[in-house]
Amino acid sequence: MKIQLFKVRIDDEFCKKDQEAVNRFFGRVEVLRMEQQFLAEDRCWSVLLVYEPGQQADKSTEIETETVDSLSESEQDVYEALRTWRNEKARELQVPPYYIANNKELMRIVKAQINVPDELLEIKGFGLKKVEAYGEEIVALLDSVATP
Repeated sequence: MKIQLFKVRIDDEFCKKDQEAVNRFFGRVEVLRMEQQFLAEDRCWSVLLVYEPGQQADKSTEIETETVDSLSESEQDVYEALRTWRNEKARELQVPPYYIANNKELMRIVKAQINVPDELLEIKGFGLKKVEAYGEEIVALLDSVATP
């Protein structure tokens, strides 16, 4: 077990780059625990990850190797709607977007075709706390995208 500390600066010029670095890291290791704290003086989030090196999450699933480009047009629409919702929710809660759901988790949601909040418990990265916090909104969004 190892730890990695990231600093995610909230200034527009750095935020996206810092978030992408964290997302890339998520893709290379099995994250066991994440803790974050906003450092007002530095205008950034400090993100501590506890992880197992060299183990990619969900090795048995092909979703990990898929990219947005490999999604069908309708799946891409759902994925983009989820990303938009996640980013807006993150701004509202003043947390980094990956705190709500990282891109791989969003991809898993698209592929799993979730119908009820409890089905989110089958998505790696979604525990009871996330499902209780965001499940109803995610399912409502999925319903609205599926039936415009």
